Amino acid sequence: MNLRATPTRVTVGIVVATLLLSGPHGVVDLTPERGSGFGSGEGAASVRDVALPDAATLERGRYGADAYALSVPPARATVRDVTGRPILVYAVSVPDLGYSRVTLRSLDATTTGRVELALARDAFAPDRIDRATYEAELSLTLRSGEEVTVLRRETVTVEVVG
Repeated sequence: MNLRATPTRVTVGIVVATLLLSGPHGVVDLTPERGSGFGSGEGAASVRDVALPDAATLERGRYGADAYALSVPPARATVRDVTGRPILVYAVSVPDLGYSRVTLRSLDATTTGRVELALARDAFAPDRIDRATYEAELSLTLRSGEEVTVLRRETVTVEVVG
């Protein structure tokens, strides 16, 4: 018996057995569940002390940059008693600019206490900015499966600076 060939044969045997058992006609499904990396939105959470910013800015770029950058401060809330994987959704919409953006935060049993959700800054060409102020809608919602709960919604002024 050749002992050097034994590990190779064992490895080949394991690979072949795995392929046969998990193939299209096999009895084992080794496919990872879709969406398992972020969260399904199923579950529940207690969310309190929701705070949305009271203003935002569109600031003209510095050092020769013509673009305006939209800056919206983060939303904050206190989270407790999380079951499953519900999702917090922080959204901004500036209808007169045809603009909207969301950021998501998947919650789990380890999420407890104060959480903060920040929106990315986006740039606008100077020819799109034709006012000193715009109105923006901000909202923080909790998605639990098919149910969406609006935790807070505010209309704020976006001040154009520069």
